[in-house]
Amino acid sequence: MEALIGKTVLTANQVSIWEGMRLAGATEARSGPGTLFRSGAAAVTSALAAR
Repeated sequence: MEALIGKTVLTANQVSIWEGMRLAGATEARSGPGTLFRSGAAAVTSALAAR
């Protein structure tokens, strides 16, 4: 869907799993469902800090 519409798509389940992994210290980028997992926690944290 992300490729089709050209925007990041997030689901509640995906974000919950990603946040649990981040809190457990698994912050590296990985293959997985969508941009959120491929970017890793550092990219998300940087984007939020820039706001």
